[in-house]
Amino acid sequence: MYQTGITNIMHSVRAGVITLVALVMIIASQPASAQSFSFEKRLQNVPDSLLATSLDFGPDQRLYVTDVRGDIHIYSIVRDSGNSPNVFRVVNAEIIHTIRHIQNHNDDGTLHAVKKREVTGILVVGTAINPIIYVTSSDYRINDFFEQDTNLDTNSGTITRLRWNGTEW
Repeated sequence: MYQTGITNIMHSVRAGVITLVALVMIIASQPASAQSFSFEKRLQNVPDSLLATSLDFGPDQRLYVTDVRGDIHIYSIVRDSGNSPNVFRVVNAEIIHTIRHIQNHNDDGTLHAVKKREVTGILVVGTAINPIIYVTSSDYRINDFFEQDTNLDTNSGTITRLRWNGTEW
């Protein structure tokens, strides 16, 4: 009786596995249909050295772009009427270096001599007259995963708020 129950279970499991394998083979044999997307928007007059990590349009209609090295690039852009309708041109640029100069620490609390930050995200809110920028950043040092994370500032993640007061950030 006990042997018969196990045999029935084994037959059920085997039938389930065979069904699953058959379904996978049927699905895998179907031709994959890839969808193509066209990204035709282009921004001209942006430096090639920009290592962008995040971007957001502000309430002032400017494009805010963070750079992995700790800078915030602010671009006033216009549609380039001489080219394709999908080409935009930078007509004014501003760079904020504030985040780059945030002091890092080692895990033991001592100051790290190099002031560099890695910027990873941005959110721009507020008004067109007084935008407010929220920026996420952390210590630029990255663990190579082969060694212990000696002296890395593993608690360095911050959110910084920058407010435009009409003359400066």
